[in-house]
Amino acid sequence: MGTAGQEICQQNVSEILDIVYRLGPEFATMIWGPPGIGKTEATKAVFSRKEDPHEIVLVLAGCSEPTDISGVPFEYKHKGEAVATRILAPIWAYHASTEAPPEWQKKKMVIFFDDIVTGHEQTQAACFKVFGEKKVGNLQLRDNVYIIAAGNRVEDKSAAFEMPMALANRMKHYYAKTDVDSWLEWAIDNHINPLITAFIRRMPQCLNTFAEVVKLAAAEKAFATPRTWEMMSKAMYKMDPKGGVAGEWLYKTAVGCIGSGVGIAFSAFANNTTKLIAPEVICKDPANAPIPPKTEVDVLYATISALEHHINIEENWNKWSKALQYVLRPELEAEFGLLIAKMATIIALSKLSEADRVKAAKNKYFKLMYAEYGSYLANSGT
Repeated sequence: MGTAGQEICQQNVSEILDIVYRLGPEFATMIWGPPGIGKTEATKAVFSRKEDPHEIVLVLAGCSEPTDISGVPFEYKHKGEAVATRILAPIWAYHASTEAPPEWQKKKMVIFFDDIVTGHEQTQAACFKVFGEKKVGNLQLRDNVYIIAAGNRVEDKSAAFEMPMALANRMKHYYAKTDVDSWLEWAIDNHINPLITAFIRRMPQCLNTFAEVVKLAAAEKAFATPRTWEMMSKAMYKMDPKGGVAGEWLYKTAVGCIGSGVGIAFSAFANNTTKLIAPEVICKDPANAPIPPKTEVDVLYATISALEHHINIEENWNKWSKALQYVLRPELEAEFGLLIAKMATIIALSKLSEADRVKAAKNKYFKLMYAEYGSYLANSGT
């Protein structure tokens, strides 16, 4: 398939992995996409769901020798004489095989070959039997084992080699893209700093600047991707557990993590949001808590993102009810209320106990939220 065809078929990584999960482990899967968009993290998230957990084994194909994948041949001797050649397979293959101990036989597994196309030709050739027959040496992998690989395209200039056609023909292929809405949902659930989620909502084009870096052949090595935004978030919490970092340190760290252009824009945004209304203040008195002026859009985004982050961590329906009361106030633009409405709905569907869901359905502000935003939520697929 040409590049144009790949672009038409692009999906976000979580959607791809949901499809892979539903299709089952019979055939191997290859996920193509630019660096840093979360191929590995999304695999862990989808296949670690508590309702159907899988043991995930990460094989770093780019750092592997062929024998790390296909196994090491050795002579099997009887009375001192060689009578057969066997393969000493890697431990992950043994655990995933039909010969594994009983406690492993029932385990569902994912063997994830990361950065497979950075492996040289011999390493990729060693994958033929694994991907085509689900075999490693003399071992047959079980029916409950998924084989998934991921890698960058050659045009991404990421030290990738062309995949041999014989290997490519042993898998089904998907093409991943960065999706802002999916990433924001993931970011909130994984406690990415709310200043970052606020900034990405304000400037969604800054989530991933890799394509621009490649297009301009820029010498700068730091650029924004979902991976480097996660790095930036961890750095901010490292300096201040509450995540409220500002000033020179923030600027220098941002430039180092996400590049100079986006880094300067983000540090300016963060320094301009020191007047955000604390979530604790809002939840204490949602009817009277201050609302930032409409002219201070950055502060509004930061306030709503911090509130969203707060109610997700709390997992307490009383807090969500108070957040809804705040955002339903007529002084607040509908755009910001919709953000909290989406989060409240996602939490209600995925995290609340049955008893709390009943409370939610009867809650005055939850009903008001659906009267105000129900059609928008339905159209967005929430």
